[in-house]
Amino acid sequence: MDMLLHEVEGFQNQNQNNSQNVVTEDKVFKVGQMVLDRKCPHKGWKLYYNKNENEFKCPCHHSRFNMRGDCISGPACPSNIRI
Repeated sequence: MDMLLHEVEGFQNQNQNNSQNVVTEDKVFKVGQMVLDRKCPHKGWKLYYNKNENEFKCPCHHSRFNMRGDCISGPACPSNIRI
């Protein structure tokens, strides 16, 4: 049985299929022991976590970041969001 928790600010999102936990706070994402900035390095917009694609996205110019914080597409590349 799959267990999925909806993303809510300050709470964990857990998907047992990939065992990734994402905690969304006001200024950061916490992925396991890693802390990632929620501010897009391109224009400073607040990133959101897309649980269906298991990545972080910017609503402005659609830059995409993987779970390690690396930019995988968009104008923010080659920057990353690791703190």
